[in-house]
Amino acid sequence: MLISQIPSISKDNMNDRKVVLNDLFYKLIEKQAKRLEEFGKQMSLDLQASFKEHLAQQSENRFENSMETLVEFEKNMKKRLILNHN
Repeated sequence: MLISQIPSISKDNMNDRKVVLNDLFYKLIEKQAKRLEEFGKQMSLDLQASFKEHLAQQSENRFENSMETLVEFEKNMKKRLILNHN
């Protein structure tokens, strides 16, 4: 219900108009609180997903670095074996 939809009330019943306005305001605040709660939940889920993705990328990078180190080690050992064999 919009404020423009509130029926005009006589001055004697001004308290009724205040009750209606307070009810509208309460409903608006309640709706906004629910939206904020939903937004907070979604932000939390997004943050968790981002953190999991970050951890997966870190793990992948470590694996790639380990593989590069092993390949480099293998090359060095082959060179040493060839040099020592000659």
